[in-house]
Amino acid sequence: VAGLAFSSASQADLFVIGHAELRIASLTAKEVRSVFLNKKIKGLKYSKVQLVLPPAESESTERFIRQALKMTPSKFQGHWSSQVFTGKGAMPIYTDAQDEIVEMLQEKKNIIAVIDAEEAPKNTKLLYILEE
Repeated sequence: VAGLAFSSASQADLFVIGHAELRIASLTAKEVRSVFLNKKIKGLKYSKVQLVLPPAESESTERFIRQALKMTPSKFQGHWSSQVFTGKGAMPIYTDAQDEIVEMLQEKKNIIAVIDAEEAPKNTKLLYILEE
């Protein structure tokens, strides 16, 4: 999906965003699923990606997990509990504080976040749009 644009989305869309210098231009639906399930994808040089999502019980997170990842929120939580227990990954961070997400994206290049379209910060890379 070349040339994703922040302006082409509706306010109900969800964006998957990353650091502006992330070496991948965009993600396919399959790659989004792989990244959020802690599987490696070609072109993503960071071995440990830190995922950031809206609060776990929010409608946005539930919709993202069900539509983009094709699983229930409880199965997603179980998957990540297993990843953490076996030392394969760090639990996703859940926050609704846009300033915290912006700060994380500016400080670390290995952050990939899900955010509501109307809250998308500038100076980030739009990787994927989950349409309403």
